[in-house]
Amino acid sequence: MSRSIKLYWDGCLVATQYRWVEIIQSKENVDEEEAWEMFNEAVRDQFLTLYDDNFK
Repeated sequence: MSRSIKLYWDGCLVATQYRWVEIIQSKENVDEEEAWEMFNEAVRDQFLTLYDDNFK
């Protein structure tokens, strides 16, 4: 992957993460820090589910 495409992709991922945090904040009525914790927990849970389904 070329460097410019990778930078663009990384930027899209970061923008998507911030958008999800905004959505969590509005839906759950929590502050930004708690929304980030909820987002990170959801990502971790999803990763562990995918790992368990494919590698165990």
